[in-house]
Amino acid sequence: MARRRRRPLERDRPHSETTAAPAWVILCFFSTGATALVYETSWARLLELHFGSTQYAVSTVLSVFMLGLGLGSGLGGRIADRVSRPLRLFGALEIAIGIYCLATPALFDWMGGVATSRLRPSDLAHAAFQLEHFLLAAAVLLPPTLMAGATLPLVVRGVATSGARLGFDFSRLYAVNTFGGVVGCAVAGFAALRWLGITGTLTATGVLDVVIGAGVILLARAAPAAVRPVAERDRRAKAARTPAIPGRLRTLVLVVATGSGFAALACEVLWFRVLTLVLGSSVYAFTVMLCTFLTGLALGSELLAPRLLRRGSAVRSLAALQMVLAFSILAAIPLFSRLPDVFLSLFAAVGTDFWALTLLQSSIPFALMFVPTVCLGASLPIAAHLRVSRPETLGREVGDLYLANTLGSIGGALVAGFVLQPAIGIQASIVVVAALSASLGCALLVQPEQGRSTKRSPWRAALVALAFAVCVVLVPGWDARRMTLGPYVNQAAINPFLRSYRQGEATDELLYYREGVHAVISVRRASDGSWIAYQANGKWEGSVGDNAPSWSLLGHVPMLLHPKPSRALLVGLGTGVSLGAMLDYPVEQVDVVEIEPAVVEAASYFSEAHDDALSDPRVRLFQADGRSFLAVGEASYDVIVSGVSDPWISGASSLFTREYFARVADRLADGGVAAIWMQNYRITPDELKIALRTVTDVFEDVSVWAPHDEPTDLVLICSKRPIAIDAERLFDRLASHSDPASLKRAGIETIFHFLNLRLVGGADLLRFVGDGPLHTDDRPVLEFSLPRHLYTDPHAGVEERAASLVGAARGAVPPLVLPEPLRAGFYYGLASVYSHYAYREPHAVALFRRVLELDPGNAPARAYLEAKGAVESR
Repeated sequence: MARRRRRPLERDRPHSETTAAPAWVILCFFSTGATALVYETSWARLLELHFGSTQYAVSTVLSVFMLGLGLGSGLGGRIADRVSRPLRLFGALEIAIGIYCLATPALFDWMGGVATSRLRPSDLAHAAFQLEHFLLAAAVLLPPTLMAGATLPLVVRGVATSGARLGFDFSRLYAVNTFGGVVGCAVAGFAALRWLGITGTLTATGVLDVVIGAGVILLARAAPAAVRPVAERDRRAKAARTPAIPGRLRTLVLVVATGSGFAALACEVLWFRVLTLVLGSSVYAFTVMLCTFLTGLALGSELLAPRLLRRGSAVRSLAALQMVLAFSILAAIPLFSRLPDVFLSLFAAVGTDFWALTLLQSSIPFALMFVPTVCLGASLPIAAHLRVSRPETLGREVGDLYLANTLGSIGGALVAGFVLQPAIGIQASIVVVAALSASLGCALLVQPEQGRSTKRSPWRAALVALAFAVCVVLVPGWDARRMTLGPYVNQAAINPFLRSYRQGEATDELLYYREGVHAVISVRRASDGSWIAYQANGKWEGSVGDNAPSWSLLGHVPMLLHPKPSRALLVGLGTGVSLGAMLDYPVEQVDVVEIEPAVVEAASYFSEAHDDALSDPRVRLFQADGRSFLAVGEASYDVIVSGVSDPWISGASSLFTREYFARVADRLADGGVAAIWMQNYRITPDELKIALRTVTDVFEDVSVWAPHDEPTDLVLICSKRPIAIDAERLFDRLASHSDPASLKRAGIETIFHFLNLRLVGGADLLRFVGDGPLHTDDRPVLEFSLPRHLYTDPHAGVEERAASLVGAARGAVPPLVLPEPLRAGFYYGLASVYSHYAYREPHAVALFRRVLELDPGNAPARAYLEAKGAVESR
């Protein structure tokens, strides 16, 4: 018996995928997609500057942004059904958005003042503090995001001709807007924020939005009116209605839209955490990741959704998308442990060419995210095609659908970032998200559909569920040692590790691994026990056993220079070595600010090096962002140590700006000393001058200190008034130090070795840095320029830059308080230490000459000068 062919539903019939939208609507909606991403990127930076670079602050702006879009879409959908010229209203809203956004920098300044005016340092870790941030951010961001969210249903309403072809119209418009987001993301991340700054970028984008809105209003005059609004319903409108799908299926479609949004943002959060371990935390890495993610969504909406709509059953297509999404998310997990190898292969092919490698490394997130994001991009248009039942309520239906999708997105970002990932880890969280998508696909698969038999549907759903469960069991876990190698920054050091892993003979062991809220923290140790290192997102941040004294110097130098330190502050715990050095002195209290709890746990592995500093009763630990901590409270400190790295890392960059250093200066007590870590590797001489100039623009007295044997790290000693070193007091303090071994590990054996660490300072440093740009909140130039050197040799130019700093010092002796009778012997001791370093030779010669002036009979001084040809022999 021949099988009876099903008569397709009206909404299942193929339609032309060519959208009814005029070209000018397409162009304008593309442009507003670009401006929306520029706004989001800029607002996220402003919020980090005022609330701190915590993951909570980043999530706050994302949540408020998405919430505004969703609520605006729901409200705009209802308005769209009641206006005859929705495109004109779209243009008016864009003008309003542009004007409002011109004022957002001032509004964020107001918000920051309100947020910090009543807080104490102990409030920063409380949930009430995060809630207040959310409410203040909502007060500033909801007005423009509500208007932006309303534009989608308005534009869809303005161009759609019937509910039956809505899937094609929605697909094209959603894709165009998302492609605009790709362009906006790229423009902001690669160019605008670097060259225009945050304020300039917002100003230019706001003006562009006003121009776009005005153009829409002018062009919309010639456009035909939309489908008759609800108030004008008549029999002909009722006759034009397409058959409605069952109520239960309509509800399920709404649930699927919500789940799709949840999966999209949850995957984005989790994938970005994985990719950060491979590509790094620079602004360019995040831009590449986000552009790739948005491109997948746009391609799914533009290419896949229309083809699925033409094939027939939209319900089956939506079910298939959810199941393919689930399995593709799972399939990516085994690739994770191979990503470091892939990156290094790309590095070997391209070398240190930053832009070429950036282009090639975009293939890594593309391979990971392409199939899932294409499925996600195609899901929403098909859901819209199924959901809309009547043309006269098209705007409301589209608005409600997008509202559900954005609410799911908010839930996905928050649950994945703050619940799933900290509790069960990244890989298990990805499995949970995949399971959600598979469940939605199975639920759609068993739904009854007109003209189709459902007898086999439960069996098909059960088979899919079984296959998914088997895949979950078979998916291998990732290798945490490989994932924490940090190929983006440790290319030279990693190759031996990778070779040893491939041969099954690892030369190191992973002692600690935790996927924290803000970073993945790990501690690894050499197999022979010669060193132990702490890493954040794979980047080596500190180590013990490899003769790197810089983090110890960061604690010792300011404590030695301050006459009598009583209260001290450390921003950034790291290994705890700096804290241990600070506690070697008779300080009454040391406040430690650390943003990531996992760092505190990791520091315990270095307890031998810092004498279990965290258990010292003088220590108070605060989980907070450094900027936020300095902005609240009124307590002053004798010594402030800022030990965060590096200026190119997004988030950490704000702890190297002029505004941050001004906060440090405000919290220094009278006569206080600040110590700031600064990199001297993978940086050009001009960039180093920008970094140093930024500090000298705030403090009256700044000097640069570094170990001469390995000056890869610099310690900047800063004060609001000139520091004169009392030689006798310093000599006594060194002689009576509680832990001479700690000083020796830092390279401070005598007062002369200590002063040898000072490269340049005062007026000499001001002449060296000259005039030029600064690294500021509005224009964080180092955040954009330093990543270009990530793939170069970290040791290249280190000694040359240190030598240029020493050469800038016109005087051979730092500012000293030194009695006259002691000068000859003191100068001789200092010159003797100088003489061991080639680029200290001019200073050694000058000091030995002064020694001979004070003590003409000093034979060793004369012998040195004769050997250098600096004096005639007698």
